[in-house]
Amino acid sequence: MKKILCVLAVFSVLIIQSFAFGGPEFGIGSGYIFYGNKETRTRNSLLNSPGQMVLNTSAGYHFPLADPVRLYAGVEGAFDLRWDGGNHIYMFDYAALIGFQIYPGLAGLMFTVDYAFGHRSDWVSIGTTEGWEHSEWGNGFKIGIQYDFLHNVFSYSPVIGVSWRRMPRGDGADNILSVFLKLTIN
Repeated sequence: MKKILCVLAVFSVLIIQSFAFGGPEFGIGSGYIFYGNKETRTRNSLLNSPGQMVLNTSAGYHFPLADPVRLYAGVEGAFDLRWDGGNHIYMFDYAALIGFQIYPGLAGLMFTVDYAFGHRSDWVSIGTTEGWEHSEWGNGFKIGIQYDFLHNVFSYSPVIGVSWRRMPRGDGADNILSVFLKLTIN
């Protein structure tokens, strides 16, 4: 049932785009992930002095509901890549989002709150152990603060923001903090 809801959310963004006003958003950023599962933290500590890169990406569509409020639907991915010599752990977290973007009337300042439905898949290669590990599907939330530099001025607008996404995984909850830059098309 959860997988069906995720697929419906993505397809609704594509279909509604043809009939509603609004615009797409694309973002990229970085951040840090606090893993809630003790086994995941222990496994990650097996790499002695890892190189690490965290990349966050997002794509979505916003729909104006009223002057200060927009409905948002999209997808987001967090990629935590760790390596140490020939060993590596690549963690891919992905979520479907639906929520609201609220402008309180302070220029381009925007608050966001989203329902998040997601999953994490890990590719692990340490010593002779190699293979995929998967988390449980989780229902969580995402909150954030963004600043839209050209809100209501131009069609294309750069947005800078910070967010926190909490994703329960059955035996723990991952907390994903990110700083990002987005391009919004109105």
